[in-house]
Amino acid sequence: MSHSKHWDAIVIGLGVVGSSALAELARSGLEVLGLDRWSPPHPQGSSGGGDTRIIRLAYAEDDAYLPLLELSYHQWRELAAGRREAILERCGCLTIGPTDGELIAGIDQTAERHGLAVERLGADEIASRFPLFRPGGDFVGRLDPAAGFLRVDPALKSLLARAVGAGAEVQGGVVVDGWERGEDGALTVRAGDRSFHADRLVVAAGAWMPRLLEPLAAHLDVRRQPVFWFEPGAAAGAEALAPDRMPTFIWEHEPRRFVYGFPIRPRGLKIAIHHEGEATTADSVDRELRDADVERVLEITERHMPGGYGALRHADVCLYTNTPDGHFVIDRHPEVPEIAFASACSGHGFKLAPAVGAALADLTLGRDCRIPLGDFSLARLTADSDRSPRRIRGGSRDFRGESR
Repeated sequence: MSHSKHWDAIVIGLGVVGSSALAELARSGLEVLGLDRWSPPHPQGSSGGGDTRIIRLAYAEDDAYLPLLELSYHQWRELAAGRREAILERCGCLTIGPTDGELIAGIDQTAERHGLAVERLGADEIASRFPLFRPGGDFVGRLDPAAGFLRVDPALKSLLARAVGAGAEVQGGVVVDGWERGEDGALTVRAGDRSFHADRLVVAAGAWMPRLLEPLAAHLDVRRQPVFWFEPGAAAGAEALAPDRMPTFIWEHEPRRFVYGFPIRPRGLKIAIHHEGEATTADSVDRELRDADVERVLEITERHMPGGYGALRHADVCLYTNTPDGHFVIDRHPEVPEIAFASACSGHGFKLAPAVGAALADLTLGRDCRIPLGDFSLARLTADSDRSPRRIRGGSRDFRGESR
């Protein structure tokens, strides 16, 4: 069955990035259709579920993300204006690690280059101010006061409402099999016995990207990532774990091994290991919790946060879609320029989705991009390229985001 309507653009995948792109395109005046295999928002991909996501300003990963952060902070605040339920809550983010570790060194460089307000803490001060943590003498902390967390469901619902309010159509329950380009240049999206037609296409399908974009498939690695919520333990009372007393945190507990967590919320104390999950696919992932999953995270908490976490309340299984260097890919299809795509946010993309969605809209409309994208190109991952965002740290851009 073919749908006769011809759209200006179709967005495949309505997680946080696809929903952001859909809203941007609709607000630009395009007739745009958003497709998802479930009814968004839903917990099956990388965006839904999980309750919260960290948002932080002092970004250790690379200076290339600072323009994305600036735009995203602005758009999250704009999206939240007038809503009863908060989207963004500022409680700070505490990064803990060795002085020469990847996170602390990265934050120090970014803060120094761009004049960010970051508080430096020693191990004893971390333990006295935040009773959940018991870092040893080799660990130090960096507290980013502009950071906090995003609430997943209100964020996703607000983005979709913005898109629909601007005229976009959303269809859930559409399992996209693939796409093809006709001799006239028009694009057809195939979904079972249904087909949808458009001039342009945006693909933001997360862990399903390998099935939809062949040039990207060889560079993507999908991982199973359990996430946990616990009762607070005896080491710190619930009041000390509330967002007005406790920040979000990221801890490099061993070289290039990370755990992250949040203040207490209705579900409990959320904590998870960043990366290290087993290889999987979007369609074959095991979503059942295993004893080994819990044991791995408890081994870390008992060593560095003894008594901080009590009984397990709840767990989800998330999907990370990764590139070899851990950085985003935001680009046009190398052979079909009418297709723009973003993927492989490598477990740190939710906070930056408004900027990525804006970039996808700019690529789709052929206008000047609001953020520089050269360091996020697909070409950097090919065998004949030595480009990587890790190479571009530096510059003199004045950036202070919402620490102003």
